[in-house]
Amino acid sequence: MASPYGQFVLTQLPPSVRAGETLRCWVEMRIAATKGVKAEDDLTLELVCIASAETSVGVSASEEMWSVSRVLAPYKEGGRQKVFDKGTHSYIVHVDVPDDCFPSVPQAWADQMGTHATFNISYMLRCTFPSRDTPFSLDQPITIIQSPLTTQMLSPLTMQDRSPLGVTVTARARREQWHAERPATLFYSFKSPFKSEVPTVLIEIIQKLNLPTVSYKASATVEKPIEANNVHPLESVVATYPLPPVPANSVSNYTIRLSPVPYLAPSMFLGPIDVDYEIRFVAVFPPPAQGGNPIVEFLAPRALNILPASQEIDIDLEFDNVDDTRPADANEVPLLEVRPNLPQKLPAPFAPAPPPFSHPTLPPQQFPAPIPLQFPGPHHSVLILPIPVHVPEPVTPKFNQHPPIPVHAASVPIVPDSSESLEARLKRQEAFANSAPPSDDQQLPGYYPASGAPAQPNGVSPLIGAIGAIYGGVAPRKSADLSAGMFPPPPTSTPPPQQYNLHQVPAASADQQRLKMQQEELERIKEERAKLVREAELLRETERARIAKEQEEAQRAKEAAIAAERAMVEAAKQAELEKMLAEKKRLEDEKRAMEEAERARIEEERRKAEEIEKARVEEEARQAAMERLRIEEQMRAKALAEAKRLEEEQAKLDEIKRIEEEKRREEDERIEALRQKTNEARRALELGKKELEEQEQMRQLELELEELRREKAIAAEKLATQKQLEELNRQAAVDRLKREAEIKAEKIRLEAELQFAKERAENEKLKQEIERLKALKSGTTVAAASVGASSSHAMGSVAPSGSSSSGYSKNIFDDDEEDSEPLAKNRVPSRGKTNFYKAVGLVREQTRKQNPPPAASSSSSGSSSSYYHSAPAPPPKHTAATSPSEESMQAAYHNALDSYRNRLLTHLSVTGTPVTGREQAVARNDELMAASKYLATSSKGTALVSALEAEMRVIESEILEGYENQLFQQMRERILDSRAILQASFDAGLIHTTKELNEECKAALEGIRMDGDVSGRVYERAKANFEETVRQPLLKKVAAKERGAGGSTHAPAGSRF
Repeated sequence: MASPYGQFVLTQLPPSVRAGETLRCWVEMRIAATKGVKAEDDLTLELVCIASAETSVGVSASEEMWSVSRVLAPYKEGGRQKVFDKGTHSYIVHVDVPDDCFPSVPQAWADQMGTHATFNISYMLRCTFPSRDTPFSLDQPITIIQSPLTTQMLSPLTMQDRSPLGVTVTARARREQWHAERPATLFYSFKSPFKSEVPTVLIEIIQKLNLPTVSYKASATVEKPIEANNVHPLESVVATYPLPPVPANSVSNYTIRLSPVPYLAPSMFLGPIDVDYEIRFVAVFPPPAQGGNPIVEFLAPRALNILPASQEIDIDLEFDNVDDTRPADANEVPLLEVRPNLPQKLPAPFAPAPPPFSHPTLPPQQFPAPIPLQFPGPHHSVLILPIPVHVPEPVTPKFNQHPPIPVHAASVPIVPDSSESLEARLKRQEAFANSAPPSDDQQLPGYYPASGAPAQPNGVSPLIGAIGAIYGGVAPRKSADLSAGMFPPPPTSTPPPQQYNLHQVPAASADQQRLKMQQEELERIKEERAKLVREAELLRETERARIAKEQEEAQRAKEAAIAAERAMVEAAKQAELEKMLAEKKRLEDEKRAMEEAERARIEEERRKAEEIEKARVEEEARQAAMERLRIEEQMRAKALAEAKRLEEEQAKLDEIKRIEEEKRREEDERIEALRQKTNEARRALELGKKELEEQEQMRQLELELEELRREKAIAAEKLATQKQLEELNRQAAVDRLKREAEIKAEKIRLEAELQFAKERAENEKLKQEIERLKALKSGTTVAAASVGASSSHAMGSVAPSGSSSSGYSKNIFDDDEEDSEPLAKNRVPSRGKTNFYKAVGLVREQTRKQNPPPAASSSSSGSSSSYYHSAPAPPPKHTAATSPSEESMQAAYHNALDSYRNRLLTHLSVTGTPVTGREQAVARNDELMAASKYLATSSKGTALVSALEAEMRVIESEILEGYENQLFQQMRERILDSRAILQASFDAGLIHTTKELNEECKAALEGIRMDGDVSGRVYERAKANFEETVRQPLLKKVAAKERGAGGSTHAPAGSRF
């Protein structure tokens, strides 16, 4: 960067430097400010790597990837900011170039579907004087090349894959590093399926391109792209190599020599630049049916590295043709040289020239017919493709190549002292121009010819001339100047400078003085030149010595490595031999030990066999003797058993006679008992006729009570249904967790208790009305009432002391008989019977309240729900001598009911499901057995046990009915959701036919089903409701839609509805 404060000049700079080496150069900082300048940081020399890219859509980016920095001079001295005085400050700098850096790429491009990108990787040396007031810097381009790749640095390429269709592909190469103009050679093996040929086999090279989007650093060289023009990563097939077809059930082995693929951009992974390659095989099978599509398989993809043109490969040309893994006889593997089919769509400025091995008469996609040849050897037929003889024409790239970067290796003679007069400066320039050119051996170091630079006036470039003019001008130069050909001679039209004859005698004293000054200046210049020549020669000698020393050290290291490798190989061979000998000796010892063990085992088996045979003979003799003794003993036992059997048969005949006599006697006693029971039953039947009449009257009253109870139950069910709907709507918005289920079950239980209490309070009036009717109809005596009271205990009521009419007694007996008869059969009551027993229980509850037991707990209140909050005390225990009282029997009856109800509600609140099946029967039997200890001691207690069982069944049905109603409401919510979903599907046109509607409804029904439906009745109700509210309305719409679609196509739009 040009600055009036100063400039940097690099000398002794080579045109290129190899990666991993040290760059040595002189840096001159020339300060033009009179008072000097101050820096704000250390003066540095940086080696910077710059990656840039530009696409055809207008996206461009440039980024500094990395840099290596060296400090020229610190900006502080003695803790204070240093002042750099006017004049020249020289520094010698050594910069270590990283050995893994990417070589310079002047210009590379990649193309995909008409969108191409141009990439560039360059390096520069940057000298910076950091200052906000007096900044200046220098960017000097430099080329970096890499050391040649040797065989030890190359990595092999292995490709192997198998497909489901039976194709097996194997390919190997000695290296995976390719040049675009020097690809590797592959050893290729292809096995086709058993019953299918592979008519087309290809090798494809795929380019993966990641174009730049947004720069990562804010820099003056970065052009921020437009977001709309961002390009995403792309892939394209840049070359296709066709291979011979493979018949069915065969193996093809070839050594494939790939033709060059021009204009491939090198593989790059540097920030905004990302270009990589992949090689793969493609197998194309014929279509399975007439008119079908062929089957394509991509096999064995493997990453590939394309090297830049500046990268060298120091290997033999025959290196790729050697494959240690192929068969020993080279005639068994034919050699194929295939040319690529390049893509046809290339941008005009990047259209490549024809490949070197292309034939002008051969179409691009045609594969040359193979020619079978016979090579020397025992019956080996190989296949080789004809290579047309064609001399490739010189290819001139059509894209704009950058001219060679001029290297500024020579310093420009600048007079920094502005105090010198113009006449003195002109004298110095004339003396400098008239000086003799140096010889070849005296040429200054760092001056390199640059014949490609354009000719400029005075032999200097315009940039150097403009910069030098700031410091007092640039001396004109001739062709034979100190630059040694750095700048070309001036044009012939320019007049040559004035020549001076140093031996001419001056005409005046002024001329003598001037000549003397010129001679002094010439002597000074010669001394300076001689000094520079000596320093340059010293530098050359030092550099040559360093290079020779490095080469000698490298040679010694290489020889030492080779010797170490050989020693290691010999040691490995010796170790392997010793290992084999030891293994052989171990195997022989093991074999000898095994043979001895086998002989010992055989001898031991023979001895054991002899002992076994001897023992077997002795055992047979002993068994024979024992068998004789056993037969004799058996004959004696048989004779004794026959005699004993005859005695036993005689005893059995005597026993049979005795048993028959006892049976006849027992039968006579049983007939006599039946006769007595029949007489007693006949007498009891005559006595029960009167009771049957009374029971008929009681039955009529119970029917009226049943009608009233049904009306009340309907109203209660409506109220309960309304409350359940409100409760379900409220609970639909909360989480259905276990704790909420427990709270809900507890609430249901409390509401049921409250409802039962309300029903008992309402039935109080019904009971009083029934009692009044009974009192009006009864005309019996107190004795009849007392007889009826004994039967009325089965219903949990006691007749009034003042009532003695016979009608009342008759009703009581009728009620007892009607209540106990169906319960004795232990049947599950129906819906009507359930309501009946419920009414009976309410009547008994009211009777118990009117006649409270004297030993009731003082903590029990008169409210109707006292049994659910404070259970009565258990009845007193009784013995066989004392029968329980009516109060204790009633208390035990109600305690059993409350306990059973609480047990069922607790199970529902904990598990979320009611008790059913065997568990319900077990719970009911447990409560009945517990209650029968206090009840089943008399005829009244037996009737109460039967009534208790009926009441338990009523409780079970009520709890199950409430649970099923709640479960149905939850299913009803899902039905409403399903109706909304199906209606939306129909409106969106997703349901067209009845079949589709049935399938959707079937799927919706599966989603409606819920766990906990113990009886299956809830799902049947939900299914019927779904049919009525969801499916039937939609079925009508779908049927109308089908009729409209099946009609005339010219009908109006609204006619199908």
